[in-house]
Amino acid sequence: MVKSCAAIGCASRCLPNSKLRGLTFHVFPTDEEAKRRWVLATKRLDVNSAGMWEPKKADVLCSRHFKKSDFDTRGPNIRLKPGVIPSIFELPSHFQVGLYNLQVIVPVFNCIGKHGQAFPCTLHRTQKMFSSFGYH
Repeated sequence: MVKSCAAIGCASRCLPNSKLRGLTFHVFPTDEEAKRRWVLATKRLDVNSAGMWEPKKADVLCSRHFKKSDFDTRGPNIRLKPGVIPSIFELPSHFQVGLYNLQVIVPVFNCIGKHGQAFPCTLHRTQKMFSSFGYH
């Protein structure tokens, strides 16, 4: 079975040519505290239990989620330096917080007119409304 990166929204797969493309895959630490830090960094929740996601033994993160300085490249194998935590995650837009990511929510909003009638808001109108609440 082909290993895939466990990060949300990452499509990296461990294929025979991955290393040639500079892509490496790294298992989660066995140390519980270090593993917890990695899991928190992924910002991934378990949708079945509404709690924190628990990686399985075969789950991996690809090298795209680590800084170049996190790697020890002195030997023949590329390894992570001890104690590093993944820090590069590009979450899908519907997971991000901020004004311009409210587009997912916009269709459920109704604006209330002067006489109490409801009508659908435009994205511009909704952004303006949220700007007044301090969201940018």
